[in-house]
Amino acid sequence: MKSQFERYELKYNLPEELYPDLIRLIKPYMSLDPHLERSGKKRYLVRSLYLDTDDLRFYREKQAGISHRKKLRIRAYNQDYSEIFLEVKQKKQDFVLKDRACIKYDELSNILNQYGGYKPNGNGDRSNNDIVKYYLSLIPVMQLRPVVLIAYEREAYRGLFDEEARLTLDRNLCCLPGRAYDLFYSGRNWFNVKSFCILELKFNNVMPFFFKRIIERLDLWANSISKYCLCIERIKPLL
Repeated sequence: MKSQFERYELKYNLPEELYPDLIRLIKPYMSLDPHLERSGKKRYLVRSLYLDTDDLRFYREKQAGISHRKKLRIRAYNQDYSEIFLEVKQKKQDFVLKDRACIKYDELSNILNQYGGYKPNGNGDRSNNDIVKYYLSLIPVMQLRPVVLIAYEREAYRGLFDEEARLTLDRNLCCLPGRAYDLFYSGRNWFNVKSFCILELKFNNVMPFFFKRIIERLDLWANSISKYCLCIERIKPLL
């Protein structure tokens, strides 16, 4: 499983009435993500627990337009307790560098309690263990804590001729204050976040020509959308 990513990511608000045209335009060049094809479903649930400082440093840097930023989050898909991911995401303009380590959910509390003193238990490769240690080293240095848990439904496509070209559509964004490391919280007190369908185009090096065609035909404009910031603004009085 890939543990490091370097790519461009562009985001757009996509009005739902343009969705059929989008699918028609990408059909010759992209197919549904293989994980979705195997499941027989069109979307999967993404849950992300974001860490930040008490004064919301990462949020404030985004709002201030700081070009080189960092985020730490813990991510899970659907109700899969067997694999969750510790992610350090760095962004410079539209270019993204992401380090991601895979762990089991039942290991999370024990690993986080060790912070920088984490010692591999023999499972996973060296790269994965190095990322876990790097992730944990940032928590005490930056004084991070769980801030917000967000969830949304994602529809994902992958390039037929360029597997690194990805297109995702995120809908039904919701959140709640994240005061603990409970990724799979199932209570009913989630806060809905009003937002458009968020379209993301992801690629390495040069934008694929069919992405350019999509943007032109649908008259889309890149927008610096942050699901994290949208959710912080929704629950800010509660933090």
